[in-house]
Amino acid sequence: MDVKKIIVASFQRSGTHFLINNLATNFLGIENGWVDILNKAIQRSLGESERVDFKEKIWEQLRAYHRSPMRRCLKTHFQMYFFEPRLDAILEKYDVLYVVRDPRDTLVACYQYYNHTCFEPFLKEPVFSKFLRADLWRVKTETDPFSYSYVKPRNIVDKWNKHVLSWMHYQDKGVVFVRFSDLKSRLEPTLQGIEAKTTLRLKPAIQEVPLNDKRVRPDFKLDGYPRGEVGGWRDYFSADDLRFVDQTLSAQTKQFLDA
Repeated sequence: MDVKKIIVASFQRSGTHFLINNLATNFLGIENGWVDILNKAIQRSLGESERVDFKEKIWEQLRAYHRSPMRRCLKTHFQMYFFEPRLDAILEKYDVLYVVRDPRDTLVACYQYYNHTCFEPFLKEPVFSKFLRADLWRVKTETDPFSYSYVKPRNIVDKWNKHVLSWMHYQDKGVVFVRFSDLKSRLEPTLQGIEAKTTLRLKPAIQEVPLNDKRVRPDFKLDGYPRGEVGGWRDYFSADDLRFVDQTLSAQTKQFLDA
């Protein structure tokens, strides 16, 4: 089997980098660090033109990167719809992994990140219940031409749901799903499962990479907020919030709720 390069996709950020760090540490031939799909230089050059075909620009960058000697992970938060027109060609060149986390923990992580970062003009809402229900059709990161969401979400719960659904269609059809909770609690069998489904090859000894590894989202730090928790959502959700999430999620995506 020919060695391919790697794309790591997800909705949330810390989960993406946690998987990337484990890949770079435990698999052969992967350099530390990561590369953005549609990196900042390309984003700036594109501006905000409505005429830009982001699907084609993504394919251009993937082709260019595949010719480079580096073998770092490429990360993306785009919905799968941006990749579909060239997916067969992409899968010939890339192993594709999608890391998925319990939506309730993901929503808490988004709540903290969106409210405390100046990195992007995300929704700012200090009340958690209102954050869950806020109308995203009025938020710049959802309405500008350069947006991670091709199919626009109504609210942050719907945003997670639509993102996961877009990738689920290709689960085990070229896209390997990796559960965040498995990375934390079942690291070795999870990495072995990745090896079995990709061209990636494990090193002889597996090393655990902590979530506080300095390579995990170095541009965002929030004192007093524990990162990467499993089950930490219980400190945030009311009974009404849980009902709202249950009513908003699709039946297909509820399988990713941790017990």
